[in-house]
Amino acid sequence: MRTPLAIIAGVLLATTGGAALGQSASFQVSLRLLPEHVAGAAPVELPTPPQAQHLPPSRDAKRLLYAGNADEARRFYASTLPQLGFYLTQEKADSATWDRSDVRAELLFYPVVGNEEATGIIVTMRPRNPLDSAASR
Repeated sequence: MRTPLAIIAGVLLATTGGAALGQSASFQVSLRLLPEHVAGAAPVELPTPPQAQHLPPSRDAKRLLYAGNADEARRFYASTLPQLGFYLTQEKADSATWDRSDVRAELLFYPVVGNEEATGIIVTMRPRNPLDSAASR
């Protein structure tokens, strides 16, 4: 993917430089290529509450259907995640954010309508920037 971008940038520089030969002007281009994936450890998998079914995942999140209410699901994560090195950084009525030095877990809880009491859980895992963890201390 970097090769086509470099070719386009080279063509732009060559055509602009040729047109500017007879004139007094300057032209500067700066490109910053970022890595597509952050290098690091394997992705972290959070434990799944008992009685939870895995639903088809979305592009960047895991989806669960839990046979119970949101408070029970919250209690499960509150008792399990600290054992994995996570600490609670934000809690709202329908979500919770748990951080660890290398990763952030965002949990979204929503009620599911039906005959049985059920809760949908969306789990999003994001790698943490080392600068973010230093700033939060």
